[in-house]
Amino acid sequence: MSIHPTDQDVNVSYNDPAVSYLPQLYWKDSVSGGKTGIKISYNVSAYLVFNFTGSHIWYFGDFNPDHGNCSFAIDDNPPTVFSTYFQYFLNVQVLWDQGVTPGPHVLTITNLEDRKPVTVASFIYRPLTTATASGGTPAQTGSSPLGSPAAPANSTAGGQSKPPLPTGAIAGLAVGLAALLCSVVLLVVLLRRRHRHGSSGSPAMNYVDGTVTNYQLPSNTYQSLAHSPLSHAPPTYGDSVEYTQGAHSSVIAAPMEDISPMPHAALVKSSPVLQRDAKGGR
Repeated sequence: MSIHPTDQDVNVSYNDPAVSYLPQLYWKDSVSGGKTGIKISYNVSAYLVFNFTGSHIWYFGDFNPDHGNCSFAIDDNPPTVFSTYFQYFLNVQVLWDQGVTPGPHVLTITNLEDRKPVTVASFIYRPLTTATASGGTPAQTGSSPLGSPAAPANSTAGGQSKPPLPTGAIAGLAVGLAALLCSVVLLVVLLRRRHRHGSSGSPAMNYVDGTVTNYQLPSNTYQSLAHSPLSHAPPTYGDSVEYTQGAHSSVIAAPMEDISPMPHAALVKSSPVLQRDAKGGR
């Protein structure tokens, strides 16, 4: 069953740069039937080379009583001999066609008879079809096809290609966000702990290694019992003694009517802080 070209196949004219005529002096331009441009050679051993990528190829030329034999060869396969002779002139038409393995190929046509021409009007080949994202026209290679150009194979329906985001990039983004969240939580915890420590101390008194520093007695209490003469006078109303032991402080405030008179020595004996002051310690 013969296969005919379609509008999706690629049409290559005889004067397309993809076709090489060798030697060039053996070939010249001409017109077939007074209307169709062709390439013609009357020299034996004149040949042409055409590279294409596809699955089928058609060769167009004319028939004439003065034509002779020529050969067609695909790649390194043995050539096929074909005659373009006919008893009267026939317009340009398909002279020869052949199906090939899909892929790149080289067609070679050689004139086998001297002073008997071989003509070339055009070639048509079937390209390797690649469906587009829109499911429309297959991609084309080489020269312009018969009909409208095909859409690029890597285009989307909107005309732009959008590659997916790599999995590694997604994982890296997730790890980065997690690290940022942990840093924020740690910073909040440190700030709250610093604020708590800063507000828990007393500016008037510090306790370091069992020693009270910056200790201040109220102005109406005894300033230095170790160097003051003993007095047996009872404390007046409102007098108070503040002492510190460990990390705790307490204030003794005794109104006169609620307590019995206490000698000075007894007061010193009852307070560890006052005892240390009486011995000259800090």
